[in-house]
Amino acid sequence: MKGGDLQSMAINTDSLPTPSNAISAFIKSIRLRRPDDAVFWATYLWQIAKERSRIQRRILYCCGEDNISVGVIERVGDWYGSPRKKSLESATEEILRMCATQNWWAQPDGWKYIFAWRHAEVAPINFKHLDLEGLFAEMLSAVHSKAEGRGLAAFNAAYARREFRPKMLADRLLEWSNLYGGQQSMRLASVFARHASAFWLDANVSGQAYYALIHGDFGEQYYPEITMDEVQQALALAFEKLDAGEWSIPSYALDGIHTRLGSEKRFSGVPKYMAGSCMAYQHYGRLSPEDEWLPSFMELPATV
Repeated sequence: MKGGDLQSMAINTDSLPTPSNAISAFIKSIRLRRPDDAVFWATYLWQIAKERSRIQRRILYCCGEDNISVGVIERVGDWYGSPRKKSLESATEEILRMCATQNWWAQPDGWKYIFAWRHAEVAPINFKHLDLEGLFAEMLSAVHSKAEGRGLAAFNAAYARREFRPKMLADRLLEWSNLYGGQQSMRLASVFARHASAFWLDANVSGQAYYALIHGDFGEQYYPEITMDEVQQALALAFEKLDAGEWSIPSYALDGIHTRLGSEKRFSGVPKYMAGSCMAYQHYGRLSPEDEWLPSFMELPATV
């Protein structure tokens, strides 16, 4: 493999993008389904020993943030909990698997999912009078009554509380899914419970599990098989780019959220921009930084 062993590659780190910028570029590459770019930025970060655990954790986050195939989420969860996590090849396999699925912005069930969270984000419901136990009770009540908006708003309010801990929610999601959910909510709750401490305040897998409890099973359940030839080809291309010094951060990755520089928030993981991405896809038939967003993309979408 051109570029040699990862552990022995010598790089002038003063000339490199910051890890935060590289993480942001990785996230946007996954979101936009640009597998070669995603593998490149993962490989770039993998070389920086102290950043390796960060990119591993980010791959775990991406399985729920930019994928709604439960089998893929389970597979990434298994990868994260095994010794395979230490291998760049196995990390590349999971990155390619995620990129081979349809993201939420490319499928009607994904639009419904994102639009539901967008509405919950702006819901005029005041839960300040409730403690965490009260919020969990509100969430369970919403499951029984299929009150999607109220339940998702209570979910958001619970995550915003300083005393919230993922394990609290993991236990309840497992119990509720066992009693009232289907296979999708149960499987998602199991992944979240297994890695609750790693997910910490990342609410994508837990959010999918809770949404599935109220809404029912959703999303395209495609499970891509990735060959070792595909893995090696992607890594070879990544090393070629590294050797050539092609590591400039694309402007669309500088969102001012994951990065200090930039203000390009269109592809950030904020619900209003995620909803905007769905609107852009519906309008253009693709999601690309090259396409201008119309003001209507940022309007509160109607429920689907």
